[in-house]
Amino acid sequence: MVVLIGMNTSCKDYLDVVPDNIATIDNAFSNRYEARNYMHGIYSFMPGRSDASTNPAFLGGDELWIHDPISTGFNPRLWYLSRGDQGTDQPIANFWSSNADNQWQLAGGRPLFTGIRDANIFLENINKPFDITKTERDQWIAEVKFLKAYYHFWLLRMYGPVPIIDNNLGISATTEEVQRFREPVDEVVAYIVKPLMRHWQICRFILKMKLLILVVLQKLSLCQ
Repeated sequence: MVVLIGMNTSCKDYLDVVPDNIATIDNAFSNRYEARNYMHGIYSFMPGRSDASTNPAFLGGDELWIHDPISTGFNPRLWYLSRGDQGTDQPIANFWSSNADNQWQLAGGRPLFTGIRDANIFLENINKPFDITKTERDQWIAEVKFLKAYYHFWLLRMYGPVPIIDNNLGISATTEEVQRFREPVDEVVAYIVKPLMRHWQICRFILKMKLLILVVLQKLSLCQ
């Protein structure tokens, strides 16, 4: 009996050991350099507006017809939308699924909900780095809030009413809390517009972001 108790205690102690060199949230925001890298990761979810392989506006209709198969390096996957090949099992231009899914299965899409989750993590922890000036911190917060709003905009454009992911759920969240419901279009539009207008004075100095804000506001005005 004593031996069994000792073995049980040893196993518990062994399983409680955290392996070395495992990245954690604290590591990601330990200094300016790491926080900046984390922010760049959030940018990586940005859909390619000018890329025909990720923007359904180019090939999703039947204005352009392609001789299939294509022998060049061009990827015609979004053209299959115009052939009626869209499905629910592995949808083309899948912007809904998470990064846990195989990237290839997104078929031209991006895991935008994962990008929104990472944006929430950034906003929750950006006050931790000690070597960031207030001006730079405010700039980064404005950029990430823009990205978070833009990803909601892209999901709204693709799917209509979508859940608003303002904060991440904790690990101990209940089943009811995990089941996020789609919000009305008016509420999603208001949620998107608010950070764009609030942080316009900061983001306007970044030309690409300034242009995207103007495009988003123009398109959202058509929804109202």
